[in-house]
Amino acid sequence: MRVGVVGLGRMGANIARHATEKGDAVVGFDTREEVRGAVAVEGIDPASSIAELVEKLSPPRIALLYVPHGPVTEAVCEELRPVRDPGDLIVDGGNSHWADSQRRHDSCAAVGVHFLDVGTSGGVEGAWRGACFMAGGEREAYDLVAPLLRDLAVDPEGTLYAGRSGAGHFTKLVHNAIEFGMVQAIAEGVELLQRSELELDPPPCSPTGTTAR
Repeated sequence: MRVGVVGLGRMGANIARHATEKGDAVVGFDTREEVRGAVAVEGIDPASSIAELVEKLSPPRIALLYVPHGPVTEAVCEELRPVRDPGDLIVDGGNSHWADSQRRHDSCAAVGVHFLDVGTSGGVEGAWRGACFMAGGEREAYDLVAPLLRDLAVDPEGTLYAGRSGAGHFTKLVHNAIEFGMVQAIAEGVELLQRSELELDPPPCSPTGTTAR
């Protein structure tokens, strides 16, 4: 596949590198010229503007956004929408609020452009070595990008079509809530052990989460 990646920070750059390693062709755009120069030596085709990125892709064009949520995502979507053709696809892989994703989906649909909200789990390391993806939007739009997501996933089961617009980012929100709740519960349990008057000596944990002895 040949895809565009807008935003070449830690997440976007690693997604672009991973896709390149899998044999996909990537056009990358970032507002920082030094970043565009750095990724060029890694086989990523740099674009000096969003308009140039669109020109370097073939219909149906697929652009993945890995930019900060909120005003920056809004600005990028506003800039992308008028320069794309019906049937093209915008994929928001950031941490946008699911209701904002629904609104952006409707704005894109009005001009015939597909929009997917795709929660990305796995952090910076997962972006390069294998992430999990939760997608919301029309199924036909998901099918366009599913081969790429499967390439970038930790395994073929690491992608999920969650449902209609907003479902991807909402699922990621719940995922994060469960994860943070588990971490909090573990931390409180460890604190109870440490503060106990029973002089407990629980074994330390290794970075993999297994006990060291």
